[in-house]
Amino acid sequence: MLPFIKGINYRGILQFIHNNYENIVVVLTGSMPGLLEKLISPAEAEKPGFARYIEEIHIPRWGRNEAVNYLTEGLREKDIDYEELHEIYEELSGVPGFISYYGLLRSKGSSHRDALNKTVEYAVAEWERDLQSFLNVYNSPLYIHALAVLAETVTGLKWGELAQELERKLGKPVGKSTLHRILTNLLKAGMIEKQGEKYYATDRSLRRASIHIAKKQESNSNTI
Repeated sequence: MLPFIKGINYRGILQFIHNNYENIVVVLTGSMPGLLEKLISPAEAEKPGFARYIEEIHIPRWGRNEAVNYLTEGLREKDIDYEELHEIYEELSGVPGFISYYGLLRSKGSSHRDALNKTVEYAVAEWERDLQSFLNVYNSPLYIHALAVLAETVTGLKWGELAQELERKLGKPVGKSTLHRILTNLLKAGMIEKQGEKYYATDRSLRRASIHIAKKQESNSNTI
């Protein structure tokens, strides 16, 4: 939410706390670490908002075994019958928060199917909120177009392939510098990954959210 604070110098507040209250620790958390880093600029010590003691904690996606073991132990403690836990890992892409949310719903009495469906809906809604916040900072529909194109392929796309698909979708080419900026910001936001020469939108819920928003944008454009 930091990019949307108006009339308050939050960097100054962080610096004031750092300089005057040695027993206070400020924790900033969010799903877009690259954007957070950009806002507080921890690597640029010459900036007045720089806080000199920063520790970064990154919570990665869980692997399949880690997710399955977590759910198995938790559901067993609650004496809840657990079904195909690998399906949960696949649908929720190993995101700890969403997997925990599924476990919470099961512990409150929801069936496997109801809990999974509600968790997917929750995950898509959370990603849509994140995407809207992201677009408020990086005000360009090209980000959603790029995400939607990547979301429609499981095997990922190389730079040139993505450029071709965007040109086909938009009816005009996207400049190299523009595409480089888009991919860099999406990578920093944790919305896509790069493996070798290919770019991927690995989170299933994010793929659903980006495709949904892209369709809404196209619908609004056609209506106008």
